[in-house]
Amino acid sequence: MRSFDIEIQNGGCFGGSEEYFTVRKKDNTYLIKSKRTGRSNLVSQVKMDSLKVYLKSKIGKKEYGGCTSSEYIRIGSHFNSIDYRHSFCSGIEAIIKLL
Repeated sequence: MRSFDIEIQNGGCFGGSEEYFTVRKKDNTYLIKSKRTGRSNLVSQVKMDSLKVYLKSKIGKKEYGGCTSSEYIRIGSHFNSIDYRHSFCSGIEAIIKLL
């Protein structure tokens, strides 16, 4: 894959954020550019491989209901991607879940 997108969403009780990046591969490095700020950064092949391995190991993990925070990461296109979604409790909900 020579170019692809990264979408990161974080949400919680007090709001959330969404970030979108375009990625272009050249030789053994990736140029990652923020769609919001326009800034770019070079990332090595090793770091991108580590991210892919991390996401693949997390896909399909059970989500927890009634939680206050969630995160979603998509790498690829809308039709061919690696997705990671996770919800977790914090604050009083985490304490109740432990009891």
